[in-house]
Amino acid sequence: MNRFRRVAAAVPMLLTLPLLLILASQSVSQSKHLYADPKRRLQVLFTQLSAYGQIWESHREPMTPLFNQDDDVLVVRSGDYQPSHFTIIPSPANTLQLESEFMQGPGGSLPLRTRITYELRRNQLRILYRFEATATVEVSNGLDIRIMSSKWKCIQSRNHFSNLESILCEDREQDHHHALQQVYEFSDEHRRMVLLFPNPYHSLVSISERAPLLLFHWHILPASSLIKAQPPKGPGFASVLEKGFVLERELQLFVLNQVDQPIPFPLAYLSPYPNGFDQLITIGLDDIPFYRWTIPGAGDDNDSPIQRQLIALLQNHPLMKMSWLMVPDAIIEAQDLANPDYPSGKWWQAHSVHRILTAAPEAYKQWLRNIDRHRQVLGYEDRVALGNHGLHHTPEREYGHNWEFQYNDPVLCDSTFSAILREYDQLGLSSACRQWIRFPGFMFSRSAVDALIKNRFVLFDYDQGAIGAPWVFFLAPQGRIWGLQVQWEGDSPQPYSVMDQALSRGMVCHCAGHPGVWFKGGDPAAFARLDSLFFAAERNYPHLGYLWPDELAQFAEQTARLQALDMQYTTHMLIFSFFGQTDGQSLYLEWPQQTALPTYAFVDDQEAGLPLECRNARLICRLPKMPAAEHRIRIPFPAPIRELELSTTAVTAQSVGLNVFSFYPNPFNHSTKILFRLPDSACAGPTEIALYNAAGQRVRTLFSAEAPPGLHELNWDGRDDRNRPLATGVYFCRFVSRQLVRTLKVTLVP
Repeated sequence: MNRFRRVAAAVPMLLTLPLLLILASQSVSQSKHLYADPKRRLQVLFTQLSAYGQIWESHREPMTPLFNQDDDVLVVRSGDYQPSHFTIIPSPANTLQLESEFMQGPGGSLPLRTRITYELRRNQLRILYRFEATATVEVSNGLDIRIMSSKWKCIQSRNHFSNLESILCEDREQDHHHALQQVYEFSDEHRRMVLLFPNPYHSLVSISERAPLLLFHWHILPASSLIKAQPPKGPGFASVLEKGFVLERELQLFVLNQVDQPIPFPLAYLSPYPNGFDQLITIGLDDIPFYRWTIPGAGDDNDSPIQRQLIALLQNHPLMKMSWLMVPDAIIEAQDLANPDYPSGKWWQAHSVHRILTAAPEAYKQWLRNIDRHRQVLGYEDRVALGNHGLHHTPEREYGHNWEFQYNDPVLCDSTFSAILREYDQLGLSSACRQWIRFPGFMFSRSAVDALIKNRFVLFDYDQGAIGAPWVFFLAPQGRIWGLQVQWEGDSPQPYSVMDQALSRGMVCHCAGHPGVWFKGGDPAAFARLDSLFFAAERNYPHLGYLWPDELAQFAEQTARLQALDMQYTTHMLIFSFFGQTDGQSLYLEWPQQTALPTYAFVDDQEAGLPLECRNARLICRLPKMPAAEHRIRIPFPAPIRELELSTTAVTAQSVGLNVFSFYPNPFNHSTKILFRLPDSACAGPTEIALYNAAGQRVRTLFSAEAPPGLHELNWDGRDDRNRPLATGVYFCRFVSRQLVRTLKVTLVP
């Protein structure tokens, strides 16, 4: 076990204190010493969350701990670096904020400020991570948040479409790489802990089985070694953050004392794909533009069987999109350069290398411009996009034969892509067709990725032997680039089962290869096989969509910028709020199976409802196109769900005492109800509930008296103590009892 020995924790209070083992009843005090004791504050938060697991039980049983004493719990790391010198930021009773100015490691410090906010919201612990570069920094070891536990025996993940196989803590060593999975359930014999990622493009995860441990890594910034690059390899793949750059991530954590029962409350998260698609297929094909400058589908006598079959495939599948990859000829120098594979004067035979600008006829160039602008002339140009294939099979240079991008050479890589962009401009092609690259041979160096980011590419693809994750990204001062793993290689050819394996998991099935090999030189049997394969995918997955790879990257970029702000619900309504701009996104809801399903959702203050679709045991709300702003999605329940009344707080009588404190409706424009429940006489006594404005001024006292045990209901009409209407805006309702202080936000709207 020495190989698993862990160094000091990034958040010492999470590691050194058995905060999740001490689950006895504790009072929440607002005394000054509490702010000086982060361990106790965090202990109280987790104790309250743990107590929530009993709310759904009809009988009381001893609570089991969430973790064992020596587990690592939500530890922030960058390799051997960890946040150092945490300080506490004063915060409300149900919140703990910690901040560290830098990360410390064996090589010194990283200028990365870390702020962690733990906020207990009803039945969930909302954890917000904020990372800020105080100077330009390369995060060469990545940045991740880790759970290392011997308590949990199983991890089950799922996304908007399907459940993945369970990962068990068994006597074996195995690694799993996930992307776009948004719900993770940790379980043992008695309890479940649920992690929810509201944003799919913030959920890059790897899990390692190392009995008796399960290691869960949530990758905030991924990093990767150069598996297939050749010496000189150069540095590995990593993100570079400019001074002032801020990265924010959110995690929601729930606890239940039920192992086999459905989650009894709604979960809400954003979709990974546009237009309500459950699965996606993307296609990138080499060997195009076609050799001999023939235009497919134009009736040219030289049109080959391969070209005709490729167009027929598009015609047979009306929703299909393809990217055809090209290489401008500016990077090919004199025709007599040595290349033993392609003799002098035979460059038209070379893999995707054509002297387009200098040798192609004008009609061929115009055909490319039609595809670039999706101007329909031959009938398929709106379904095809152009991409790039780099320097594939270029003449040998100082690195040797067919060097491609596998050697670290920043100057050459940057000049190459600069030449590519000039060539596109000279051909009259727009920036839309220079968005992504299929790396030839999937061998590429760090200098190639850096040059792509600098030249505003948005995506590259790679095979399964290059990077472990199915989906990855890297940040740089010039922008972000996404990486997509090939799932189905048509040259082999791989069977439909390989494609089905990706689609059945709700994943992107990125298909790649060469049409000449796909169709075996124009063999009708090969075409029939491919045709039937895509028909099978469309038949088996009715909500399957096709996108161009760069189109997917652009959607991912927009979705990654969305920030989930809150998810709250009462017995009557669920409200999901977020900040950002939408164009094709959807909201997915996992709904308690025992309740009636809602049928409509309402966006912001719009009166017209959006219909909800039930699919795969989930509700889907397709969001309209909305500008960058804070938005609220309101979903009223067809009938009150009284069971959810208990889930408006995470505490029970055994822990703190107040197990209901909520507003309905919230926001409101006329009147709202305040509910609070004190379960027994030990929690009852002098109680005050008052409202404060955003400046901290008290505007209304709603209750100030002895509160007996039981459920209490108050009404607020939006007026102050002098019966004057208050201005619209945000107000804070403060509950003060014997040993408890709670604050809730309520919004008065016009």
